Amino acid sequence: MPEAALQVDPESNAAVSCAHPVVRVTPAGEWLVQNRELANEVPVAIEFDGAPYAVMMVTPADLEDFAVGFALSERIVAEANEIARIDIRYGARGIGIDLRLQQERSARLAERRRALPGQSGCGLCGISTIEEALPELTPLSGAPRLTPAAIFAALNALS
Repeated sequence: MPEAALQVDPESNAAVSCAHPVVRVTPAGEWLVQNRELANEVPVAIEFDGAPYAVMMVTPADLEDFAVGFALSERIVAEANEIARIDIRYGARGIGIDLRLQQERSARLAERRRALPGQSGCGLCGISTIEEALPELTPLSGAPRLTPAAIFAALNALS
């Protein structure tokens, strides 16, 4: 399969989408390799004053705006100017955003600790570090082989 081509956000240099090779199976049993443009979703670890707070899956564009909006929606700050600075770190496994608060707002952080066990969705609710969000997994061996007939039988059975 061809390599995936990345579309990069010019401000952050982070990949916001990727032309990913996919295999398309036709009803006639043909296997076609095509590229599909997919949004790139990466884990972003939000920290306040250096302390882990939450991990969100986001498309890595407009990260400062995302961080400010997150701080406002979580009621850590009442206004954007209560954030002294925003530090963004790009890593191999995700992005870290540390919001440094004005001194008078740092006390609010202790009141708003997140503890959200995930009942549905992507499963990141309550996760506060990228390491928790992306644990090392043991690779599976021997992927099953599917025939076009089996794929279309499964699709027909969905209804």
